[in-house]
Formats: sequence, structure tokens, C-alpha cells
Amino acid sequence: MKISFVWYGITKRKDQWRDGLWAAMQLLEKKYQVEYCEPTDEITGDVILFWEAPCTINSGENAKWYNRIHQMDKKKILLFAGGPIQKEWVENFDLLAVESAINAEECEKLDIPHVTAFGVNTDIFKPLKIQKKYITTSHGTCASWKRQWLICQAMGEKALVFGQEQDSDPRPFAECRTCNSIVLPEQSYAETVKLINSGYVSVNCADFWGGGQRQTLEAMACNIPVVVMSDSPKNREYVQESDGIICEPNEVAIRNAVLEAQKRKGQRGYVMSKWTHKHYAKALDKAIQSL
Repeated sequence: MKISFVWYGITKRKDQWRDGLWAAMQLLEKKYQVEYCEPTDEITGDVILFWEAPCTINSGENAKWYNRIHQMDKKKILLFAGGPIQKEWVENFDLLAVESAINAEECEKLDIPHVTAFGVNTDIFKPLKIQKKYITTSHGTCASWKRQWLICQAMGEKALVFGQEQDSDPRPFAECRTCNSIVLPEQSYAETVKLINSGYVSVNCADFWGGGQRQTLEAMACNIPVVVMSDSPKNREYVQESDGIICEPNEVAIRNAVLEAQKRKGQRGYVMSKWTHKHYAKALDKAIQSL
């Protein structure tokens, strides 16, 4: 069987891409023939794995390539990239692979076939014995739904924030800089792991529909205690199942949560029990076989 993995921008990402999905695909390559395609390429696989947020079916220029995959007469699994779901956006996919319980619950209510498939690259994201430099770290793309300014308002110069800047949404990192926090650009995977390990606590300030689950699980995989926000169900899911801390999204609550988190142990064992790239690959393989 041949699998077509389709992701807009994969041509540019392929050499640097090393997250849990990449590691899962490396395992699937041992069983299947896999091709990596842009949505505009000729797609020759028997099954398509398409990574995207379904809302892009209605988002201007992006809608062209989403609709092309959406309408293809092939077996298709949508690797769901976040946000709320509308049934008509995904009705031509045979299966949705969702990352979070909240999206699985949506699929149940809308009668959409789905599986849960997610994990992080635990070969890369792991504990390192390096010197601590920061009280808190937060990694991920600069985006208002990630609310990075909250951690910087709470921790000031004791906070490190790093990730890809966006000209279209500069507010989070700009506000972090006004708090005298350390703001760094996007890092390689090797440097990201070092920076996570150089902090005592990882804080994820993502909001309700904001994702950020990779940040949470990657920090857990590094055995760093994690703090997430009470209005972020996608991240609360992991913290409620382990020994992380949930707090209100304000600077006083975050500061207190960080103090408490510094007394806690990390949660790598929890990640290794169900959210590794091997779990990700196994879930995707089961989904492919079900078609």
C-alpha cells in the first residue's frame, strides 16, 4: 500500500521537521511506501494523510488546495490541526485523526468517524543534565491565542519565550519584550530541547481553542513540570491525567503556580505511557488499516 502524506509547505519543512508526527511517519515508512506531497502535487497514494485545519476550506487562497484534497476520490484521513469542527467541512474524509479529547467529543456529537492520534518525538525531547538559566520557558509560534504575554507579565526577566515570529500577529512577543523577558527566534529541535531543559518550569498560556499541546507534551517529555491555563481544555487534558498544575490566566495566579510547580517532579513517565511518537504511529497505522 502506498501512502501520500500531504501538507502545505512540506517541501520547505522536510529537512527541519522532526516533531512527533515526523517520527511517527518514519516508523510507518518501515511498513508502507510513503510519498510526501504539497496539496498541488500529483498525488498517487492509495491513502492520503492530509494535515490541516478544516476551517481553511473557507479561508481565501488556502481554500483552493484544501478543496482539491477534500474532493479527491481516494481514501483520505484528515490529520486534524485544531479549531472547532463543522461537519460539512470534513464530510468527504473517511476518517479524522484528532489530537484532543475535546475534538473527539465534537466528532461524537456530529457523528464523524474519528480516531485519536497524537504524540511527541521522545527520542529528541528528553531530560538533559544542563545548567538551569530560567525560571520559566514557553516555546511555540508567536500567536495571540497562545497569550505569551501572560507569562512575561507574571515573570518578567525570569521568563524565556521563543518561537517563530509572525508579522501578521506580532503582539505577543512585542509585549513580552516590554516586560524585559528574554525573547528568542525559532530554534532548531536540538536547541529547543536544550532551552526547555534550561528552565525550571514550562508555562503554556494558550486559550480555549488555542492548541499548544505539543509544547505541553514536549516539556513533559523533558521531565519539566508544566503549568497550563484553566480555560485551555486541550492542555488541561494532559495535566489532569498527570501531576501538572492548572491555574487561572492572570499574572498573580501564574506566579503562584510557578512557585508550586518548582516543588513538583516532571511528567515524562506520563508521556511515555501514551503520547510518544510510537503511540502516534500505532494509532495512524490502525486508522489506515481500518480503511
